[in-house]
Amino acid sequence: MELKTSKSYQEAVLKQYKNEQGGEMSFYLAQPTPSQIREACLSLLEKRKSKHDQRILHRFFQFENEENRFNEIQKFDGDKFKPVVNFLKGGVKKTHVKNIELISWLIDFKPRPYQEYIKPEASIVEEDAIASDNIDEPSGGRLINLRQFLRKRDKLVNEQNKLEANEPRRRRITISISVAFGILMFL
Repeated sequence: MELKTSKSYQEAVLKQYKNEQGGEMSFYLAQPTPSQIREACLSLLEKRKSKHDQRILHRFFQFENEENRFNEIQKFDGDKFKPVVNFLKGGVKKTHVKNIELISWLIDFKPRPYQEYIKPEASIVEEDAIASDNIDEPSGGRLINLRQFLRKRDKLVNEQNKLEANEPRRRRITISISVAFGILMFL
């Protein structure tokens, strides 16, 4: 099994883009320009609406008003699409992750976003099966156990992320307490 990294994700997205020349959005993406990227985004805005897709769009466009996303994309600074265009045309080898995520959304790369891409293959299939409407319930016990496992795993990942985010704060507190005790010892 190949190790999935941000670099391999970027390469896989670019490979699909090159193979399909933008796929469904080839009209806009075959020879992309900032205005064509904007038009492709507007065209897909109401078509691709998963929770992951909403996060991808919010991260790129930084919407101020979620209710008025169409107008915000129309008014979005065209220069901010240039890194996407440069990457697609091969002008640069690397680009910011938010640009890769937008490209993955535009070409309907799956699994997206990066957090989904790095998940083990089996859990992606299992989660897709759980999310589908045509699940047969005879294996209900296994399905419930799988759901519980996935919920627990997601909860643990979220807790780990919170702990990692709080680590610098804990270090500052520990250092502050140590300094305070050191000062008290000299007094």
